[in-house]
Amino acid sequence: MSKIIGTLGPKSRAVETIEGMLKAGMTVARIDFSYGTPEYHQETMEFLKQAVRNTRTLCGVMMDTLGPELQIINKSETPIAIDVDAFVTLTPDQSKEASSKYLPINFPNLANVVKPKDTIFVGQYLFTGSESTSIWLEVNEVKGNEIVCRAKNAATLAGPLFTALASSVRIDLPTLSENDKKVIASWGKANRIDFLSLSYCRHAEDVKQARALLTSLELTNTQIFAKIENAEGLKHFDDILKEADGIILSRGNLGIDLPSEKVFLFQKAALYKCNMLGKPAVITRVVDTMTENPRPTRAEATDVANAVLDGSDAILLGAETYRGNFPIQSIGTAEIVYNQRFYFKKVLEYVGEPMGHLESIASAAKLIAKYRPLMPVMVVVIPQISTNFMRFSFSGTFTARQCLIVRGLFPILADPQVSTSNAANELVLKMAIEHGKMAGCIKANDRVVVCQKIGDSSVVRIVDMAA
Repeated sequence: MSKIIGTLGPKSRAVETIEGMLKAGMTVARIDFSYGTPEYHQETMEFLKQAVRNTRTLCGVMMDTLGPELQIINKSETPIAIDVDAFVTLTPDQSKEASSKYLPINFPNLANVVKPKDTIFVGQYLFTGSESTSIWLEVNEVKGNEIVCRAKNAATLAGPLFTALASSVRIDLPTLSENDKKVIASWGKANRIDFLSLSYCRHAEDVKQARALLTSLELTNTQIFAKIENAEGLKHFDDILKEADGIILSRGNLGIDLPSEKVFLFQKAALYKCNMLGKPAVITRVVDTMTENPRPTRAEATDVANAVLDGSDAILLGAETYRGNFPIQSIGTAEIVYNQRFYFKKVLEYVGEPMGHLESIASAAKLIAKYRPLMPVMVVVIPQISTNFMRFSFSGTFTARQCLIVRGLFPILADPQVSTSNAANELVLKMAIEHGKMAGCIKANDRVVVCQKIGDSSVVRIVDMAA
């Protein structure tokens, strides 16, 4: 019932691997523009399209922006070994080679906003505490525009690019960089992305600006998922939630900006707020150890189960599938138990009585999913063919793919030539029920609740399956 977002990268972009991920349960593919070129990601998209055709499954596409991310380029790509207590200088001088002594960073103003004892993390996917590929630096002194740090752990930085994060320090960079706008306007528009993951979202205004950009590009169907990654975004969470279509809780980065014991409290509060408003909530960093191991730890498995119990719609896998050795196994994450009776009562108390017309009829699939029913909700989408006399286009496919991020929704694309007559409605219903039987969701003697829009009316029917 819960959905899984998989990040496609060097270890997971082959057609055969993507097919395995789709069969294992991946419903949305994430393309991370923190790394790689548009050409590289376009090649990945073509591999994804081929895998979708081969497996005959729907898969949404999420584009993840770079945002105000601090980066260090390792031009030589030579692994950099740093010992504990060693001194490392962060410098804005991009002409210097990255080494165990100097790390050139892309934000010249960093020396003006940090002070001694501040913490800066550097690594491929930032510091988790369970790997030796990220370094924990403590600011020792600031010399002009350079920052001298002491390493608090030993690590080897590998690869061409490292991410840096200064704990509890505001980075004065725009949420949507000029490069972000450029790739959204080109790559994002060309691929008609279903979701935009807005990295380092800090204010509701960030979402409004992203929405305005998408509108100007005629990407009005693309949903915006605000990625909450630091204390500033957390502070303005309620306002951001009102503007965004969904929320991603980036627990890795939040764990740097917040004390670890506060991350789970924020997770519970944030998921509750998303659930009550019926907006999808996604959590990240769940099975970090699966980048190197075929099985998660018991603690990680418990963490996933608790996230589902708390109300998470989807799990987002980053390093686990992007650069991990077991991308298909990592996708095989599933919920175990869900207390639907308790959850339904909680939502009912929030909505209040009397319910509004839409709440009572629940004719929109996402409103049904909001109440977290125990059974799957099959969503039949009939694409509409339209033309501007120059070319034909389909509408409705966005709706189907965007169901793939909401817990419990399973979309079905109907024949676009189906009319809206009563006979056609019955034909679509019959097709949906047959599909449900084939998928094992509908069995003999079951009762199927059907919510339909017929003309201007919202209708609820109960169909009894024959023995």
